[in-house]
This record gives sequence, C-alpha cells and structure tokens, in this order.
Amino acid sequence: MDTNYNWHVVAEQTADFMKSLGVKKFFVVSHDWGSLIASIMVGDRPDLILGFVRMEADLIKQNQIAALIKKPQFLFFRSKRFATYMMKDAEKFIDRVYPPRMITPFREIDRNYFVYEFYRPGVAEQIPRYFDPDNWDMDSALTKICNGRFPFPIIALQADKDPAQPVSSFERVPKECPKIELQWISNARHFSNLDQPEQVAKAINEFVNRVKE
Repeated sequence: MDTNYNWHVVAEQTADFMKSLGVKKFFVVSHDWGSLIASIMVGDRPDLILGFVRMEADLIKQNQIAALIKKPQFLFFRSKRFATYMMKDAEKFIDRVYPPRMITPFREIDRNYFVYEFYRPGVAEQIPRYFDPDNWDMDSALTKICNGRFPFPIIALQADKDPAQPVSSFERVPKECPKIELQWISNARHFSNLDQPEQVAKAINEFVNRVKE
C-alpha cells in the first residue's frame, strides 16, 4: 500500500490518473482538503488545467493558533493512532463530522454513501497521513494560488456561514488575490454542496460554460 502522502506526490498521482483515462486537459472542482491537493496539482501542472473551482479552503495563511482553534483536527489527527481509532467506527465518525457543519438536515442517502466510503479497507489507516505536517506545502497550496498568474481562471466558492472559514477570513482576498473570483454560497455551512446543491451546481456550470465560450 502506498504510504507517501506528500501533497505533491498525491497531486502528481491524480494528474497521472487523468492521463491514464486519456484526458489531456480538464476542469478541477475540489472541496476542503481536496482543495489543498488540487491547488498543488494545478500549480505543478498548469498545462493540464482548463479551470479551477476551489471550494471551502482558505486562500490566505491564518495565524497558526487561531487556525488550530477553528480546525482542531489539524492538531489532534497528527496522532495516527488517535485518528485511526476515531475513523474506524465510520457511522459514529460521519455523524460527528457532518451534521454540525451543515444547516440542512443530513439526507440518509448522503449519510449512507459517506459511511460506505469510510468503511472501505484501509481508509481509516490512510486518511490520517494527510494530517502529517511533513507532507504539507502550505505555500504552494495557499500563497502560490493566491498570488499566481495562471493560464486558466480560478473561482473560489465559499459558504457564508462556515464558522471554521468565516466571511472575515476572506476580506483580504479581492486585494491580495486579484486573479481569484470569490463567490459566496448563501445560507450554507462547510458542506455547502449538501446544504445548497443547486447553488453550487449553478455556480460551477456557469463558470465552466463561461470558460468554454
């Protein structure tokens, strides 16, 4: 089993996967932790990217202490043993993580799907590797995306009621990340794609169609 979870390695593996499918250029849509990996990939391989939709992820580095208060999992899940223990019971883990970070009721069909994915063999053991700081590259995942001038457009979709990523965290984005289009998903928390799927789908489709014109 591959244990190298360096963000650049995971990003390159993702790009290689697309190549194996015969896809030469593509749009990237990402959420939360996936947005960090996706940011690395589009930064490392801009030649492959048509456009980047980046959801629910900081764009500007936060104060480390303040960030850990809002996202304590970044600290607690550095213990692989603790994180694996928490994720082993997929139903309990999903029920702890999702409903408190949503405004709308958690649909049973969505819950069952996430539980199914987390119960896959090896998931509980491997996910904690993402929380090992030795694998991180925040400068590439945040600063490079914020300041970069890429040959493709980038849109950031953010929920307007996410306590871990409040509106105030993005006040500097228009000035410091002038190439990023910031769009708010209204009446949504962290899992905006579950709270407001129509809004999110509309924003993504409009972005894709605009780029393709």
